[in-house]
Amino acid sequence: MAYGRGHTDLMWRTALRCNGGACVKVAASGPEVFIADSKTPDGPVLSYTQAEWQEFVTSIKKGEFDDFANDDLTKVEIPHTARSSRTG
Repeated sequence: MAYGRGHTDLMWRTALRCNGGACVKVAASGPEVFIADSKTPDGPVLSYTQAEWQEFVTSIKKGEFDDFANDDLTKVEIPHTARSSRTG
């Protein structure tokens, strides 16, 4: 995963059920898939390889992230190995 800003030349799209612009937007270019927040057009952009993106989509389809659909995300347990090492 890489982190950057810009990418104004990409053809962004959101889900059909996007609710008033508060959505994740996705674009593809060459071997990369880009993800950004539609509420912050000038905000950060994450980039993933096609393989990373495919693994993520496959995991969603398998239901591996269904616990995040819970209205109370404070009850979601994140394995220690998956937690960010970033502090601050």
